[in-house]
Amino acid sequence: MPPVQTPIVQAPPPEKSSLPIIIAVIVTAVVISGLFYAISQKKQEEIVVAPTPTPVLMPTPTPVRQPSALAAAPEFIQFKAAVATLSAAIAGYSSQDPSLTPPTLVLPLGF
Repeated sequence: MPPVQTPIVQAPPPEKSSLPIIIAVIVTAVVISGLFYAISQKKQEEIVVAPTPTPVLMPTPTPVRQPSALAAAPEFIQFKAAVATLSAAIAGYSSQDPSLTPPTLVLPLGF
């Protein structure tokens, strides 16, 4: 019987990995975007300009205002006095008074 010859099968060539190319593209994109960011930050810092006042030759005087007839009414004068009294009472009010603390409620919850 003649010897059996096994056919020689060549293995397909190994596929090149695309991982290094992807990493190189990502690194390049990060570096370029970082450069754009740094340049934009530098330009923003250069844009800041100190404000300058607007020159005015003569300031506008404050106009003298005449009080209305309502301001001279006795009811309005009494109202102003009452507001002043209330403001003085509120200014003298002490919120640290211990008698103003709310009571402690004891609730039977049944635990």
